[in-house]
Amino acid sequence: MMQRRYKRYFVMLESEDKGFEKSKDEKPKGYAKIEIKNGTGIINISCQNLRQLELSKKRYRCYLINTENKPSVNIVDVGPIVVDDKGYGELAWQFNPQNVKATREEIDNFDVLLVLAEKMEGSRSLEVALVGYMNKEKRQWRSMVERKMYGVTKKEIDKMKIIDLDKEVVKEAKQEVKQEVKQEVKQEVKQEVKQEVKQEAKQEVKQEAKQEAKQEAKQEAKQEVKQDLVLDDKTVEKEKTNPDTSASEKQKVEIEGVEGTINNKNDNFYSKEKGDWANAIHTYILSNLEMFLKTSPFANSLQNYEWWQMNYNYHTIFRGYMPYLAYIESAEYYAYYHPYQHTLECHRMIYAYQHYMFGIVYDEKKKALYYVYAIPGKKTRADQPYEGKTGFTHWRPSKQENNVDAFGYWLLHIDAITGKVTNPLAETAF
Repeated sequence: MMQRRYKRYFVMLESEDKGFEKSKDEKPKGYAKIEIKNGTGIINISCQNLRQLELSKKRYRCYLINTENKPSVNIVDVGPIVVDDKGYGELAWQFNPQNVKATREEIDNFDVLLVLAEKMEGSRSLEVALVGYMNKEKRQWRSMVERKMYGVTKKEIDKMKIIDLDKEVVKEAKQEVKQEVKQEVKQEVKQEVKQEVKQEAKQEVKQEAKQEAKQEAKQEAKQEVKQDLVLDDKTVEKEKTNPDTSASEKQKVEIEGVEGTINNKNDNFYSKEKGDWANAIHTYILSNLEMFLKTSPFANSLQNYEWWQMNYNYHTIFRGYMPYLAYIESAEYYAYYHPYQHTLECHRMIYAYQHYMFGIVYDEKKKALYYVYAIPGKKTRADQPYEGKTGFTHWRPSKQENNVDAFGYWLLHIDAITGKVTNPLAETAF
């Protein structure tokens, strides 16, 4: 805990990656002035000789980094820096020095300040215009930040590109070999096919001749029988009709049997497809949660619950990583980029505390029963999302005392199989 009432220091920003200078005569540079007074902190960042990025659909954005945080670095989004046509850019940001942007970390824990050039529509590569070291001591931060922000490092991306290139070369070589072999095989096959066709033609001619002979023999036999026997017209008609009727009934029975088999297969397929869908959703959720910090937000842990902290920034809240996010955002409204431009209940609380929790409830066989959204807030009607009408009916205190001003979370449970809201925990009474 910081005890001093006033503190001020500067962090010098130096050029990191090439290509961001406005004037080729000098490199980009800048500084950050950090002031702490009476429990409030302010960062003022000033940069110069930075080229504008609007034409390349990029923007500058500043981040605080704690490289000592384990198992992964802690990253705080400070905000965007707008650069004018003279190459100057500024940013002022106010924060809580004892709990920076709801990370539960003091400002002194952060040791690196980055100014990144990011694509507005998402990026998987780290481009650093400026870097500053809070303690004037250089740190190894690039690979850790790449993995935290994008899930993969630049070296791994380059390696994948080389593998793809090798695959392409092999593919082209295979195509050339295929063409050569194809020509050779064609000649061989032509000769073989000619011989086979001749044999097949002979067999077909023999079969046709046999069929013609049989038909002629049948016709001759019928004529002989008609001449020898005098049959009544009704008897003749009955003999012609009964075989057809019998065959028709037999065909009907066979068709009905086939239809019954098809219906049974469809029933089995539907139940299997439903299970596969639930497994696919669970696999998707686990793969996304690898990028977030696993935590225990409650003093009295709930049995078989696992939790991840989802920090509030444009990488998480607006890309909708988790399924069923419509229960939080409400499908009837549009969530604008800036939090002050909409009045959604959950976004108001998430923005106030700069995070929310996502949880999974398992049974004894480690099979997912429920997915849980935990929205931060107090045990009051004002903080209860939508007054509980959408499923946020159970409140649970965090690691603080359970009183009127206690901090906690409103929980919403979603059935992992049906995707519908359910209430396995008791409703909180006021």
